Amino acid sequence: MNKNIFQKNYSLNLIFGIIDFCLIVFVIVFPVKTIIEDTKTLSSLKENILLIEKQGENLRDFDRNRRIYLQEIEKIDSVFVDAKVPVDFLDLLDKVSQTAAFEIKISPTVSSTSKKDIFPSIVFQITGKGKPENFLKFLEKIENIPYLTEIPDFNLKSVKALGKNTGPSLEVEANFSIRAFSK
Repeated sequence: MNKNIFQKNYSLNLIFGIIDFCLIVFVIVFPVKTIIEDTKTLSSLKENILLIEKQGENLRDFDRNRRIYLQEIEKIDSVFVDAKVPVDFLDLLDKVSQTAAFEIKISPTVSSTSKKDIFPSIVFQITGKGKPENFLKFLEKIENIPYLTEIPDFNLKSVKALGKNTGPSLEVEANFSIRAFSK
């Protein structure tokens, strides 16, 4: 009989122990697991909120600086010659030659564009004649014009010119191409 009571006690303790273990698992482990998952979800949501706030701040900064950016874009745009109507560029070349007292003739040429060219361009053939110092002034002023240009080929030769009262003087004849990058 003692043995039966002991087995019943042992069996009841075992059953209650299993029930307690199951209750501990269901009451503690599963809620902790859901808490951990919710914490991960919450941290990813916080990261998304911080990212969205940072993007909003970047947009506000961009909007504040938009006028500055537009002014810079206009400055960059002004260094390119209008390909359809390059009158402003040609007038500027003519004014530069007049202020430098160097006589030039400008004629358009067919430009050969290659794949390595980044920007489209217009090429003009310039032929000029005048005193060497005037030619140097002309070149200096061309270097400082507000357009993006390059001189791909250049030919210079000295010529003696007969003056009316002063006798022979030294002059230069220049023949070069100027490439003006266009819009």
